[in-house]
Amino acid sequence: PETDEAAPSKAYARDKAAKTLGRFIGNNKPALALKDHGEWRSVFVGSKAVPSDLLRNIAREHGVHIYNDANDVFYANKDFFAIHPTEEGARTIMLPREAARVTEVFDETVVAKNRAKIKLDVEFGTTKLYRTEY
Repeated sequence: PETDEAAPSKAYARDKAAKTLGRFIGNNKPALALKDHGEWRSVFVGSKAVPSDLLRNIAREHGVHIYNDANDVFYANKDFFAIHPTEEGARTIMLPREAARVTEVFDETVVAKNRAKIKLDVEFGTTKLYRTEY
């Protein structure tokens, strides 16, 4: 991500025990840092805008299930997931486990049976809601 060198962030990692993973261009201060607290880890991001790829990779590295690798608006709970794509195209949705059935809620189309990996074709500007039955 670009950083405005004329106005570097005033928020930067000051903890000497944290591992610096990235620095601001304008002032060379730690912009991205990781600290291990034993049973948990903290991640500091001092940037005003955080790319979704960075957040997704931090989450993945720390054991969070990732449903969708695209930069879409995505919501999931134990019974439903919703997707609002940022661009048109194919998506692969990875459920945390095999679902007996996945149904698009509004038109009641069954999009998958006995699958954990679901292929969807999505259109930009639409929002789809799916029910997952395990």
